[in-house]
Amino acid sequence: PFELDLHFDIIFADTPYHMADLQSMPLTLLPLLDPNNPDAVLIFEHKPQLVFPENCSPFQQKDYGSSVLSYFQRNH
Repeated sequence: PFELDLHFDIIFADTPYHMADLQSMPLTLLPLLDPNNPDAVLIFEHKPQLVFPENCSPFQQKDYGSSVLSYFQRNH
């Protein structure tokens, strides 16, 4: 398999709301954030009803009615 060693400062994930295991998706994406940038952030859009696992807590959330933006960092 072909793998790329890529890291990003910002990841915006607007995934399909009906996707299976959506609550654990941030755990899959967090390793893609640049480990050398303490301000690198994952912004994850989802329904307000979504509950993340205990080991995957956003450091901030903004509610926009029918959707929520949850903000994650590698060290939070």
